Amino acid sequence: MKMSNHSIGARMATALGLVLALLLGAALFGIATLYRTLGTYDTTVLERVAQERAVSRMESEFKTQVLEWKNTLLRGEELRPHYSKIQVLVGEPLAAGAALVTSGAITPESFHDRTAPIAGPAGLADAVRKGLLRKATAADAEAWSEAVMQNNPQRDLPPVAGKGVPRPPKPGLFNAYVVLEPFTYPSGLYGGNSATFLIPRGVPKPAGNPGHSSVYDFNTLNCQGVQCSAR
Repeated sequence: MKMSNHSIGARMATALGLVLALLLGAALFGIATLYRTLGTYDTTVLERVAQERAVSRMESEFKTQVLEWKNTLLRGEELRPHYSKIQVLVGEPLAAGAALVTSGAITPESFHDRTAPIAGPAGLADAVRKGLLRKATAADAEAWSEAVMQNNPQRDLPPVAGKGVPRPPKPGLFNAYVVLEPFTYPSGLYGGNSATFLIPRGVPKPAGNPGHSSVYDFNTLNCQGVQCSAR
């Protein structure tokens, strides 16, 4: 009987040991699996972060290049001293000792039209310096509203309390100019570079393309452009 009890106790101890060993093995396996999962997660996150940073860097570099191209187009004359020294070779490399010959009669500078208007805001500033344009004032905007009102018969509208009879809208004065002499719109007057032009009576309509700019012509009392349709 004593041997039977001892045998049962030994078996139970062995079984308990096996259970504990299995539990410990399962725990160790779970911990190892968790570490592998965390390692994979860290690697994936780091790769994605690196990819996002690379994309962000590429976008930043692209925007910088676009701004540089834009500045080159709009500020060509200012940048001429810098890029005039750059040499570009088109075709196969020249053989050693080959000499380049430039015509004395037809120079590279002869292809540059110095009379062409400068593009964008720089062109507007240049026109102001030359006396072709001047900055518009509140008096100019008021003159447009008055001219339109005088040209049209009085509308049968009741006066607004405290404001009187409604008047035609005035031109905006942000980046607004009055045309003084025959003038050609600079190229590139789009988006944030657009402007407002007021053409007084007797001044001819400028040549070229005003882009997204608004043009108020006192000769016809017509307004053309985005600002006109918005008012």
